[in-house]
Amino acid sequence: LGNDTLFCSGDTLTLSVTDMNSLYLWQDNSTSPTFTVTQPGTYWVQLTNSCGTTGDTVEVIPGALPTVELGNDTLLCAGDSLTLNAANTNSAYLWQDNSTNPTLDVTQPGTYWVGVTNICGVKPDTISVMWQNCDCYLHVPNAFTPNGDNINDGFLPIPHCNFATYKLCIYNRWGDLIFQSSDYRISWNGMTNNGTKQSQQDVYVWVIDAVDEKGQAHQYLGHVTLVR
Repeated sequence: LGNDTLFCSGDTLTLSVTDMNSLYLWQDNSTSPTFTVTQPGTYWVQLTNSCGTTGDTVEVIPGALPTVELGNDTLLCAGDSLTLNAANTNSAYLWQDNSTNPTLDVTQPGTYWVGVTNICGVKPDTISVMWQNCDCYLHVPNAFTPNGDNINDGFLPIPHCNFATYKLCIYNRWGDLIFQSSDYRISWNGMTNNGTKQSQQDVYVWVIDAVDEKGQAHQYLGHVTLVR
């Protein structure tokens, strides 16, 4: 009957034991020299002739298309890499660049696909990989006018990444600390830190110390002009 074999959904398999002057008996009590398999299972046959009886058994094992899941479309930081894994047992691979390994290292944005083939057929999958600038940078105004007209009344650096910790300090030209905040949503309105005195028109030094979500420390500094 041959070796044990995989059986894919929708397939048929014909087992043949034709032998002259023999009688046949299959596991379902049929007596033909051939048997058509339409589902997985254990199949056996006995052949009987004038010399006696012999037989054989074969296991027909359920088979299926490969399982391929490259993941959802994703954003990567510039300079990062991503390994796509399509590994399956007893399978062959074809990626969009004609490589044939079970994995593919992605170092550039683009659309990536793979076809994984086994005895039951081909299973494809596709993923789009896009790049983003993940550097922690700030959009910082260089002047503001705290005159109460609700236009540019506060100095507020805007971070373009998520910070785990954040501290903004404002110093006057003599190095005195006149304002500080641990909340990136709070702007400096031109008052001293206790809010009792307006700061005069001048150029002030700002320093931001922050730690991003990856635990990396950052320090930013610059100047801002208070205009009255």
